[in-house]
Amino acid sequence: MFFRNVCLKKLLEGFVDAAKAASMKKVPPRAVLFFLTGPQVKFIRHTLLLANYAQKCYSIGMSKFMVNLTAVNPSERQRRTSPIEVMVDTGSELSWLPRKELQNIGINPEGKKRFVLANKDVIERDIGYAILQAEGYATNDEIVFAEDGDMTLLGVRTIEGFSVMVDNIGHRFVATATLAC
Repeated sequence: MFFRNVCLKKLLEGFVDAAKAASMKKVPPRAVLFFLTGPQVKFIRHTLLLANYAQKCYSIGMSKFMVNLTAVNPSERQRRTSPIEVMVDTGSELSWLPRKELQNIGINPEGKKRFVLANKDVIERDIGYAILQAEGYATNDEIVFAEDGDMTLLGVRTIEGFSVMVDNIGHRFVATATLAC
């Protein structure tokens, strides 16, 4: 729904005056299309179709892929988190785990990084290092200390460290060979 609303908002911002000129109040987003003329109409109709398709795909869970991830303290390997459900996100560079969980096993922040969110906001979070394990795979990686309200994510660097590809349809990892060149 978020994707569709953002698309509609951005695309229809310039056409609000047309709806006002027609004295329409609480116009459904598609109704504004009747006031459009010129080459923008085809583009906007196409974008609305894409937005509807994306909303349907997300609502049926087509590409939402969750796994249980365990973080292990690299200096005290007996200290580990209980499995944490995270979303596999190939759009995120790093993996994000709750600050409390990481600090409970003795992993402390080693620095800070800035991140650009999908809505283009820039935030800063602490980062540290851990051994990450999921679905029988393990790697050492840089992790983000997620604050309350942040999502828990398995990022692409962890996926590459696992030497796997993501099968979004089967919701599983597929082992691959690591490239040496």
